[in-house]
Amino acid sequence: MAPELAVDTRAFPCAPPADLDDSRVIVEHDWRAFQAVDRMKNHWDRPGWSERQQAYYWMLTFADATALVRRTEHCQGALEHLSMDLVPADGLHVTLLRIGATEGVSHPQLEHLISMELPPT
Repeated sequence: MAPELAVDTRAFPCAPPADLDDSRVIVEHDWRAFQAVDRMKNHWDRPGWSERQQAYYWMLTFADATALVRRTEHCQGALEHLSMDLVPADGLHVTLLRIGATEGVSHPQLEHLISMELPPT
């Protein structure tokens, strides 16, 4: 049995849909939440950052995920009328966390992160 989800005001939408197994219910729930949004923050805005500032991020990429890429392209096609920035297939990723500013992460620290082995699946 899956654990129950709770309201989390840090998340969007803050309350989970009534049925986590019914895609129709999930879509309707999320659409209602988006319709209630009065304004959105620019995802790319980084107050205080200069054009030269750089940072390292831990990201998941999907080089051999053909089915995921096809699904992404299908979904982006359905959203095309919204004039959103589309993600190219070779740029599809999930950003997990910011490691640090490039000047604050040493080469040995970076090499350690790169060399970390994934746990067996």
